[in-house]
Amino acid sequence: MRVRIGPQEETWNTLATEFPVEKLPEHLERWRLTVWFGEPDHLPQPLRSRLYLPRDGASTECEFHFRPKAFPRFEGRVSIVHRGRVIQTAVLRASVLRAFADDAKGDAPSLNDVIPVRQGLGDLKERRQFDLAFVVNCGTDGRPLSTGLSENHAWISDLQQSIEVAKDINARLSPLAKSVADYADGLRGEKGRTLLVQLAQHGCWLHLYLVEQQLGARGNRPDIAEKEYLQIVSTRSDAVVPFEFIYDYQAPNDDAELCQHWQDGVRAGECQKTCDNKSGKFVCPLGFWGIKKVIERHALTPELAREGSQLYLQSEPGRASDTLRLGGIGVFGASQRVPIRSLQPLSTALNNYTGEVPQQATDWDSWAKLVHDNHPRLLIALAHADGKGANVSLELGGKTIKSIQIARDHVWPHDVNQHPLVALLGCDTTGTADDYGQHVAIFRARGAAIVIGTISTVFGDQAAQVARRLIDGLIGKDRATPLRLGEALRTLKREALLDDLIMPICLVAYGDADWKLTK
Repeated sequence: MRVRIGPQEETWNTLATEFPVEKLPEHLERWRLTVWFGEPDHLPQPLRSRLYLPRDGASTECEFHFRPKAFPRFEGRVSIVHRGRVIQTAVLRASVLRAFADDAKGDAPSLNDVIPVRQGLGDLKERRQFDLAFVVNCGTDGRPLSTGLSENHAWISDLQQSIEVAKDINARLSPLAKSVADYADGLRGEKGRTLLVQLAQHGCWLHLYLVEQQLGARGNRPDIAEKEYLQIVSTRSDAVVPFEFIYDYQAPNDDAELCQHWQDGVRAGECQKTCDNKSGKFVCPLGFWGIKKVIERHALTPELAREGSQLYLQSEPGRASDTLRLGGIGVFGASQRVPIRSLQPLSTALNNYTGEVPQQATDWDSWAKLVHDNHPRLLIALAHADGKGANVSLELGGKTIKSIQIARDHVWPHDVNQHPLVALLGCDTTGTADDYGQHVAIFRARGAAIVIGTISTVFGDQAAQVARRLIDGLIGKDRATPLRLGEALRTLKREALLDDLIMPICLVAYGDADWKLTK
């Protein structure tokens, strides 16, 4: 198989959506891109090559040599990677037939499912180098798969077991969501310690399924998993995997103690050399990827599939600046399940941090009007999620609408330079256990620069508390230089743990981790 990026020609099997070459900067002559090609049934391991994409004309070509096995279908994923980030990914599908078969009938090779992860390419040279990327998808047989990509290694994992672990994680977090008082002492309390041990044990299973069996194989480099910057591209909203809860250290015993130096380690961002993370006698929050790594997530928008493409990943909005300003009038609203008394502290926090009196929406119609009238840069919805598949819905102020009914008027009705940051902090609004990932994808598709959700159920008072913590972490501190979103979210989680708050570890952000945040 030969791969290139270039204009359509009859002799080439071409994607319907062209590679956005016109967005390359004029002052650069060419890009060096890594191409990975993997197939879970036919190839023992993914194949790698490189090509060079010039400013004008077609790229160089790269070749992959392989022999299909005796499976009837071939479904290989091609991913284009630059500086550790996936730029574009697609699937090559074909029927596999017996050699020289007289009755050969099947599908000719076709390249489809184009997923443009990045909309703009002009700033790629200035982007930070990421160390590891995962593309999460499902095959035509419904099997959930993950393709891990690094600079020199790649591997494919079956996600079914990991998705089951994700459900267990959600179940473990449910008591935390329902009872604030039981976890008032955070990790220092017995319930907090027990929860951390349980999450770490589940996280070790995720590490085994997604990382250990693959990177630990002969010829691979297990140290890649220790790197700091990680990208996750989800091409199926029903296969959300909580990579944030992967646990790097030895699985703790049921009676494992909280590491005596965990607070110093969390403040410093790394464990002390004397810490015991190999015996299983201790558990430490720094073992979780969501506490130690910068994670950039992108999600699929299945309802907005382009003609000719079964799947379409919403690209980041175009932008003229790398800074996301969150000051000015904010808009927030809440489900009728959120106690009214918990909203006043949220309103006060928004007022204090943004410098403007926020506007509260009473329902989705009110929300759309406030967004239209105030051009907010910060939107916070403490909504209640419900339903499954195409029937997923969000309730605000007692009014429920299907997620697909969220329109541009609810997010970014005007063609202004600033796209908003949206926080969806309600009942399982990103979906580890069920297919609620559509909520995040829809708000991204309607113009949100960033969507922040919770990877577990959050109820009532807790949702408002997490929202206040989020505001404080993103814009509540005066900084000499803006903090990037990825680092800001990681710092927020660390500081919350130090303040005996556990629920903020469930926060996840979808969008560009390199956004610089300021008021």
